[in-house]
Amino acid sequence: MGWLLSHATTLGWVGFVRDSGLGRVQHLVRHEDGFDLVDVRPAGPPKHVAWAPR
Repeated sequence: MGWLLSHATTLGWVGFVRDSGLGRVQHLVRHEDGFDLVDVRPAGPPKHVAWAPR
């Protein structure tokens, strides 16, 4: 994550931070005073899409 932060030069969304062990996903956001980790939670039930290979 240090590498990512050192290369983030603009304000706004930087990237995802994911803890696969806990299944938690966070957004890394840069602002004037530094960075914030913002929790991401589903807004509703997961959507399933049928897929068939061609």
